[in-house]
Amino acid sequence: MFNKAKQWLNKYIAPHDFVAMTVFEDEHPLMERERERGQRNITIYHTAGNNLKPLSEQMEIVGDLYSLEVISNPESKGGWTQKYEQVLQRMEQSG
Repeated sequence: MFNKAKQWLNKYIAPHDFVAMTVFEDEHPLMERERERGQRNITIYHTAGNNLKPLSEQMEIVGDLYSLEVISNPESKGGWTQKYEQVLQRMEQSG
């Protein structure tokens, strides 16, 4: 799922048009639904308009524009505070 989102971003959305990305689940517990459908929901917000054309038709692009990393840990093991610290550390590492 995240790879598909990354591929779509790299294909259609220039960094200056990217606004946000949210990942969410429709109901809990998620594991029951994952067995049925095998996916979560992702919404990508952008200002690139409705009629998207591949970026490669508009400009020369070398490599990927975006990278995604999943940071996950059960809430019982540090919760949101630990996730925040992991995200902050990863952002500082990537520059």
